[in-house]
Amino acid sequence: MIKDGIDKRREAANTPPANLTVSVFGNFYFADEDLLQQNMLKLVPEWKRIKTTVVFVPPELKSPQDMAMQQKSVLLLATEIDELYILDEKNFNNLAPQEAFVKLEDFAAKTGLRIPEDKLRKARTEEDPEERAYGIDITGNPIFKDVELSGERQIIAIRAKEDKWADTKVLLEKILQTTP
Repeated sequence: MIKDGIDKRREAANTPPANLTVSVFGNFYFADEDLLQQNMLKLVPEWKRIKTTVVFVPPELKSPQDMAMQQKSVLLLATEIDELYILDEKNFNNLAPQEAFVKLEDFAAKTGLRIPEDKLRKARTEEDPEERAYGIDITGNPIFKDVELSGERQIIAIRAKEDKWADTKVLLEKILQTTP
């Protein structure tokens, strides 16, 4: 056990810093985060690492374990702010109205990212009754090949601070280019 801990610390010390962090947040229990990370890195081969984390959010609370997973997801959302979030539709629809994500019109205005209108996912917030785009539907993208995302739609949203917007744009452009 001690040797395992030392090996893990040694491995972490030799891991290059992440160009971006991505959280897969929703009903994606069997998602293979390592494979997703590898698939995203293929889009930007000059990058060393994209830190990918899967946060399972049960679709319904049927057991004490489901309640614990729900609480864990809320805690992680509050304490861990990744640059990009890949969400199922239900969690996007719950979080976007709470202004958990960057407005895409603001992001596009500063970075020049072009997003096809039919891929935009919008929401209203308490502050702004007008629908605004907060997410991009990337369902069917090859980055999900063999990742096992249980048939849910995949919507990507931005939580990155402005100092990470350049890298965020690079990855989003590559994802948009490969989304059917």
